[in-house]
Amino acid sequence: MAPKVSEDYKKERKRELIEAAKKVFIEKGFVHTSMQDIMDKAGISRGVLYRYFNNIEHVFIEVLKYNDQKDIQYFVPSDEGSLWLQLKSLVEEQ
Repeated sequence: MAPKVSEDYKKERKRELIEAAKKVFIEKGFVHTSMQDIMDKAGISRGVLYRYFNNIEHVFIEVLKYNDQKDIQYFVPSDEGSLWLQLKSLVEEQ
């Protein structure tokens, strides 16, 4: 029986896998990326990857969602400045 792990651990592990997958997609493109490529980049087994993702399309969708969540902060009003300054900051980071 596998040991119990916390939800925070699972979230962090998934984030790490998404980051590894993102690097592979950037290097190889969607069409040429395989689940094996992602496993190799992340240094994990097939079972671990499939615990978090069903297939390559699922991984790709999660990478896109992750990037959207990182960028959404620039579109939320804040006391730090105008929306224009936030958008300018986003563009400068890109």
